[in-house]
Amino acid sequence: MRTSRMRRGLRQAGLLVVAVAALMVTSGPVTGTAYAESGRRLCVYTENEDGWTELRSNRAFNAYVAVDYKKDGACPVVDPAKFRWKVGAQPVKKIRCEDWPARANPWPGSDVCTHLPADAVFEARVYDDGKGVGWSLGADIWQFR
Repeated sequence: MRTSRMRRGLRQAGLLVVAVAALMVTSGPVTGTAYAESGRRLCVYTENEDGWTELRSNRAFNAYVAVDYKKDGACPVVDPAKFRWKVGAQPVKKIRCEDWPARANPWPGSDVCTHLPADAVFEARVYDDGKGVGWSLGADIWQFR
């Protein structure tokens, strides 16, 4: 009886492995490709703004600031007095997630929207010294209205 349970368990495990392998083959390679997150876009509030210095490391950087927002409708309007970065005319532009500049992507080859919570302010810092991209998540966008 114990042997038949083991065989049944092995058979089920084998079927699971085959199913997962088939799924991986039919879906193609996953690494190194950018793709659009369904129903989301980036509202871009600041793009390549220079003149910032990270205090803790005294490194100059250019700021890229966006919000992973719903695809439909305009981007949220923010109060420039409450927003740290310069905000021009509003509503700001909305872009597809995969159109985020490669030089400002902390996750190269990957869609930034898949790494971000919805409706939160995202900042990418492109350091002037050319040594990497820093990033941080700020407050919910609604705190800036």
